[in-house]
Amino acid sequence: MKILITGANGFLGKNVYNKLSERYEIKGTYNRYKSKDLVKLDLSDSKSILELLNSYNPDVIVHTAAITDLNQCEKQPYIAKIVNTNSTNTIAKWCKDKNTKLIYLSTDYVFDGENGPYREKSETGPLQIYGYTKLMSEILIENRGINYAIVRIGILHGFNDRFDKNTVTMQVINGLKNEQEIVLDDGRIKYPTLIDDVSSAIEKIIEDDLIGTFHVASQEPVTRYEWGLRISRVFGFNESLIIPDKKLDKMSFPARPKDIKLLDTMVGFKIRCLDDSLEYLKYQLLRGD
Repeated sequence: MKILITGANGFLGKNVYNKLSERYEIKGTYNRYKSKDLVKLDLSDSKSILELLNSYNPDVIVHTAAITDLNQCEKQPYIAKIVNTNSTNTIAKWCKDKNTKLIYLSTDYVFDGENGPYREKSETGPLQIYGYTKLMSEILIENRGINYAIVRIGILHGFNDRFDKNTVTMQVINGLKNEQEIVLDDGRIKYPTLIDDVSSAIEKIIEDDLIGTFHVASQEPVTRYEWGLRISRVFGFNESLIIPDKKLDKMSFPARPKDIKLLDTMVGFKIRCLDDSLEYLKYQLLRGD
């Protein structure tokens, strides 16, 4: 089986690439940050997308690449639509023509956070351009009549290597190492999910040829402040350096939902609790992966 992974140098994409390459023939793409093992792909260029798809002719496409920065999407909505939505439409159309499976990584931000918890068929209502571009991609995929899996995820954490983006977990760990005070939001609810567990869910979707929309997320609610406390305890840091910010900025821009709990009612993917995921991350860092 040949699998193409877009965004294979991204935080999640890299983890998916490494996991699936243990069993399958894999090709991965990058855009900004060059990698000798990956091929460059500009998602704003539909011609380049089709050239790559036709040359590699994958059996499965795992589409993780997107503009995920909320501020960038609000400032450049046209670019966000081209990269996040139009590219997905191009890929989905190719999958229809070639009878190829498409696994699309979506987001909890297709919901507004006001009427949760959310099941796979719950009513959507994104609050910002980013969520809108992802929802439009979902609709395009569903309407293509292809073999697809839409995978909605929430906030991620974990570790690939020293080139990872600066996640909440790593910001806290590095700050506490230097004995710095860290102020964290104590208003919005998050469900931190380990990237390794998302990769395992994607592997199961491929193995079992699962079709439909799936939620892959932790069920354990924490604010960023509570998350920081858990990190300090697992890693043995001074938790008094974690300071709660009690002022929930309801006027923040772009708008951010207060609480989006994704319920997995379809499969029952194995998702580690926060402490277990942090213990695994601690093991990875000590091992020096």
